[in-house]
Amino acid sequence: MIHPRSLLLLLLLGCTSCAPQPVATTLVVAPIPEPLLTCQDAPDVPDPGTATQRDVAAFMVHLWGSWEDCTGNLAAISEIVHKQQTEVH
Repeated sequence: MIHPRSLLLLLLLGCTSCAPQPVATTLVVAPIPEPLLTCQDAPDVPDPGTATQRDVAAFMVHLWGSWEDCTGNLAAISEIVHKQQTEVH
């Protein structure tokens, strides 16, 4: 007959060998490209006393371009961050 202490020792040894090994996880964060961190400067507002319709129209076109640049950069940054978050989960 097997001694109870020997049986207990065998059970304990069996349990420790089946324990899951710790897994090291490394999180790698992709850097945001420098050009995405800045936006085009907004154009100067034309002088209301001297500006022509052509000046105002040019201002609007340049203002739209600046806005489009910033929203494009923000969308690209959002995509990078979202991709990193989905890779982690």
